[in-house]
Amino acid sequence: MKLFDIQHKVIVITGRGGALGKGIAKGLLESGAQVVILSRSQTTVDSA
Repeated sequence: MKLFDIQHKVIVITGRGGALGKGIAKGLLESGAQVVILSRSQTTVDSA
C-alpha cells in the first residue's frame, strides 16, 4: 500500500549540493516524480 502517490508531480529541490539533497532527489525520481533542482552553483546543477 502506498502512503501517497507522487507520480507525474513536479518537485522542486533547493540546496541539492549535499548528500542529503542528492539522496532525496534520487528517491523522488525513482518514485516517478519530475524533479527540478535549484542551486547557487551551476556546476552543482550540471553534475546532477
